[in-house]
Amino acid sequence: MRQSMAPAPAERILIVGNGRLATFLQGFLNESLSHLPTQNWSRSHLSAFHDSVRLFSPTHIWLCLSDDSIETFCLENSRSFHGRTIVHFSGAKGCLELAGHTIYPAHPLMSFPSMSSAEELKAQQARFKKVSFAVSPRQPVLQKLMPGLDNPSFVIEDDLRPLYHAYCSLVGNVTVLLWEEIENRWQRRLGTDIQHLDTFKNQIFEMLSAPRDHSILTGPMARGDIETLRRQKQALNESDDPELSALIDIANSLYKARFSDEKRL
Repeated sequence: MRQSMAPAPAERILIVGNGRLATFLQGFLNESLSHLPTQNWSRSHLSAFHDSVRLFSPTHIWLCLSDDSIETFCLENSRSFHGRTIVHFSGAKGCLELAGHTIYPAHPLMSFPSMSSAEELKAQQARFKKVSFAVSPRQPVLQKLMPGLDNPSFVIEDDLRPLYHAYCSLVGNVTVLLWEEIENRWQRRLGTDIQHLDTFKNQIFEMLSAPRDHSILTGPMARGDIETLRRQKQALNESDDPELSALIDIANSLYKARFSDEKRL
């Protein structure tokens, strides 16, 4: 869903938090939407939240907070929410009804690593303009939640948010964790430079990004080569990597279950 809407001059954004997301959004607005008055508040500020809201008078408050602190913060500061659009960025939580106020979700399908250079930050800001947001059917128009943004968005029902976020974590966090663990072992146990993995890694993600009507999975799992899988598991166990050995079983079961589902269809 993409709907372009020019921001009204009166719109003012208060970003709450001091983590990676809050820092990125503040920098993005300053760089790309400098016409929008923007301020940041976090608990490290000397002024109280209510005083900052009263002085700045934001139309929108963006809560860049951890999942387990959103509700507590809203309940503690609800008196400052009246007449304002309140947005949280949790993937697992839908619309929240707290102290007479609705807090709307707008989850960006993007990770926000620490930026080590101005070039990386500029590239990340360019990518951010294409990022899709998961919104709620209670307010499906992203631009009413995040004025000035022309990003695509899609609706996830509130009761499906935990499942949606589980999928996001699996393809994002678990993928990163697996690559980092393999790269660490590649150097430590094989004594080989991880740069040799670069072309392999890039090809995998390029194939995943390309349109396709069939699986790109290759190797012994796709071939059903049980003996090779057995030797891989044995090598991992002998190398004191039982978790990775178990992962082969999990992945193979997942693949076989999908193949069985396709056969039934």
